[in-house]
Amino acid sequence: DAITLDIRLPDVDGWRVLDRLKVDLATRHIPVQIITVDENTEPSLTQGALGYLVKSENKDSLQGAFSDLKNFVERPMRNLLLIEDDEAQQMNIRDLIGNGDVKTTVVGTGKDALDALNTGKYDCMVLDLGLPDMSGVELLEKIKNEPRSRTIPIIIYTARDLLQEEEVRLRRLAENIVLKDVRSPERLLDETALLLHRNA
Repeated sequence: DAITLDIRLPDVDGWRVLDRLKVDLATRHIPVQIITVDENTEPSLTQGALGYLVKSENKDSLQGAFSDLKNFVERPMRNLLLIEDDEAQQMNIRDLIGNGDVKTTVVGTGKDALDALNTGKYDCMVLDLGLPDMSGVELLEKIKNEPRSRTIPIIIYTARDLLQEEEVRLRRLAENIVLKDVRSPERLLDETALLLHRNA
């Protein structure tokens, strides 16, 4: 049902183990909770892991992590936040992803996205960079600066050609970038299935 993983393993790097788990179709849907002695502050990108916890003397944080893991496994519905201002794209993405086990909340502005993140709990976020009130990068930086939302996995879904420096910046803020083209709907479905831990 779930996996706990230490990053500091004696024979192989834990991030490589996580990568192998998430590439394999037989295991990629299983939620992985990282529990490690690594003193790094919680990373903003967890490469598909459900959570990241630094081991400490405090048993409450460990119990909290196991409680969150149990609740996630037992919860039949996944929550997706879609930030897209084009109504046709909103409907296409909602139809593509939804099959009864994902509740998709759709907003069309950066402000509405921040409001939604402050009031709701989301398992994954899909973001179009072209928003009417702020740039996608600006929104991403605001999200990653908030402790409540900084670990939400984010997929950028855009038709824009990205400059190399812009792409490098975005890759530090989001799990993946999917450029809109003929094959992009199936890639988006695949990425959301991975980050929502769906057995699809």
